[in-house]
Amino acid sequence: QKIGFWFDAGLKAGVGPSLLINKNIFDDQTYDHQFSNGYGVGAKLGIFYGLYNGINLDVMLNTGTQKFRNEIDPNNYIEHKVTWSTTDLAVLYRLQNEGIYFESGPMFSLVNKVEQEGFEPSDVTEFYAENYTSGVLGFGGYLLGGGQFTLMFGIRAGYAFTDFINDDGQAANYPRAANPQVLESYDTYETTNPLFVQF
Repeated sequence: QKIGFWFDAGLKAGVGPSLLINKNIFDDQTYDHQFSNGYGVGAKLGIFYGLYNGINLDVMLNTGTQKFRNEIDPNNYIEHKVTWSTTDLAVLYRLQNEGIYFESGPMFSLVNKVEQEGFEPSDVTEFYAENYTSGVLGFGGYLLGGGQFTLMFGIRAGYAFTDFINDDGQAANYPRAANPQVLESYDTYETTNPLFVQF
């Protein structure tokens, strides 16, 4: 039997590691990255043609974190944490067959707020971009259900292609905050790119 267009809709929730990637900070021996988590909730609408191919439109409210341990001297550390919240809009091609799916596509993130702990000021939204664009890859499958309702599990990863720091943040050397005890200028500027993996 020929199958034409069909639709599905669902609620989503995710949790997993998040990371701010900046080459200068990775190379900086006074900065130690700590394991950090993010999470999100949202909804999706799928538009399919035939059994296998479709487009998913996702809207997610996500929160990411990055924890650092910043060494002032061998016996003195500052715990530094950056937390950012975004509204994420993703348009993903989806291929599914025999209960397994693969998805990929772009995601546009609107930055709602950025905060830090360990340095002042605490609200640092003004130093970060208003939005950034990421590429997303994911895969997963059906756990149970059928017909009108299914429960699914998957893994999704996203990496921002555009800089998370704006011009004011570059001048202030974010995400390494402006603390006279530890702040040193780097020889060259490197972009800061959020990365996440969610289950």
